[in-house]
Amino acid sequence: MSYRSKVDLWLVLLLAAAAIFSLVSLVPTLGLVLAFLLELLVAAVLLMLLWPCEYRLEPDRLNIRSGLLNWRIRYPEILSAEPSFDLTAAPALSVQRVKIRTTGRTFLVSPVDRDGFIDALMQRVNRVR
Repeated sequence: MSYRSKVDLWLVLLLAAAAIFSLVSLVPTLGLVLAFLLELLVAAVLLMLLWPCEYRLEPDRLNIRSGLLNWRIRYPEILSAEPSFDLTAAPALSVQRVKIRTTGRTFLVSPVDRDGFIDALMQRVNRVR
């Protein structure tokens, strides 16, 4: 079962505004062409880190994918999953998040169907306990 990341429009607009502001501020120093190329490079790196952003419940583990980054968490390692509005950097494109605590660390994700994701995840975690 796969869950896509919820995307907050205000967050997309904030990133776009930051890109436009930095482009405008870099033009006097670097020139239009070089500033534009630098912005394209930054946009490409962000895209490679953020897209696609999805969470997949496999038979034996949770896969968290954010662009080129991928985490695999076996269900026995998961201690809890609860709603969160934590703003810490995470593979999440929304501030309406789920905090997943494991034996080793904490993950923040932002599935569109937050409650459905928590229920499905915890059913699988409880099944293996």
